[in-house]
Amino acid sequence: MPTKKKSNKQSSSISWRNVLVISLAVVVGLGVVAQICFNRYVLRELNNGQPSIRTMLSDALVALNRPATVDGPTGKVYLPEAKLVLPAYTPTVGELLYTYAPPVDSVQAHLTLTTRAVAARTVGALKNTPSLDEALTKLPEAQACSRQFLLSFEKLSSWTDYEELFTKTLQDGRTLHVAVANECKAGSEALREYLRDAESY
Repeated sequence: MPTKKKSNKQSSSISWRNVLVISLAVVVGLGVVAQICFNRYVLRELNNGQPSIRTMLSDALVALNRPATVDGPTGKVYLPEAKLVLPAYTPTVGELLYTYAPPVDSVQAHLTLTTRAVAARTVGALKNTPSLDEALTKLPEAQACSRQFLLSFEKLSSWTDYEELFTKTLQDGRTLHVAVANECKAGSEALREYLRDAESY
């Protein structure tokens, strides 16, 4: 009889060990299966979610700018942060969108601006690309066109993404420097000529 008890102890310790090993194997197996399922879900969502990523990029570019202030009776266009006034819109220029950036560290205060038509064209092209990879290749042009022109009251030597077009001495004595984005020169002629009429107020 004592031998039977010994073998029962051995078999019970072996069975507990087997149960423990099998349980761990099952837990690890379930973890691997769960990870595979999760990875497939994420991949599927990324592939299906490409339009929403493109939409987010497009919306972010649109949100950078705001419309310029237009005086109702005269139609003159005001950029109040820079104390600039422009003539009424023309059909060739259309509505201006702009962003004012105050001075920060070594970067001078400046305005970037574009037209609603240029922004809509480039942002629309970005939004309607068939793949995320293609959208990412169009992103630099869309970014450049969302800030097609740079207006500053200091020399533009540090702005390598822009080509200076002209300078103008304003009535208040400031010198306006106007430049165009290197990646968004197409269709800039009408706005360039319109900006020559900028004046201080």
